[in-house]
Amino acid sequence: VAEVAKLQAFLGKRKQKYQRKTKDKRAPKRAMSAYNVFVKERFQSLSQKNEKALKNSDVNLTLERTQAKETVEASGQAWK
Repeated sequence: VAEVAKLQAFLGKRKQKYQRKTKDKRAPKRAMSAYNVFVKERFQSLSQKNEKALKNSDVNLTLERTQAKETVEASGQAWK
């Protein structure tokens, strides 16, 4: 009888499910890494150049159209 109780207690512990802790929504966010700040600045400078090109009346001025993938790859190379 004691062995059965021990076995039931052991099996009861095995069946317990893991519950993830709830995240506090009011908690401060983690600070951005230096690389993320660097990439964000590069994207902002590219968007500012394109904004200036859109507002400019010069017909021969072209927009710098690059895919995000290429910009991120170039940023990674520049970061190194």
